[in-house]
Amino acid sequence: MSVAVSNDAISQHDYKYAVDLTKVVDDKIAIELLAPQLTGESINFYLPKIVPGTYMNSNYGRFVHELKAFDKNGKSITVKKTDDNTWRISKASDLYRITYMVED
Repeated sequence: MSVAVSNDAISQHDYKYAVDLTKVVDDKIAIELLAPQLTGESINFYLPKIVPGTYMNSNYGRFVHELKAFDKNGKSITVKKTDDNTWRISKASDLYRITYMVED
């Protein structure tokens, strides 16, 4: 599954994903993303609607549940789902970690 994060203020930094396939709960896999330092008021987190070469409108966001964002201290940051494949995360400059569950 591919993921895109959009923000005009992003420069080339590393995004670190953690996936533990041995901890499947109710046919869902936990995903964790550690984000680089970002700037700006908010950021959009996207999942693909269409994967190149498939020509199918798959809306992969429909398989995502419980998407949450946190700062470095573990405090929740407001997340709002804006469509099937997009989540708006407030306080982009405080964003440290995103977690979510994906149907397997």
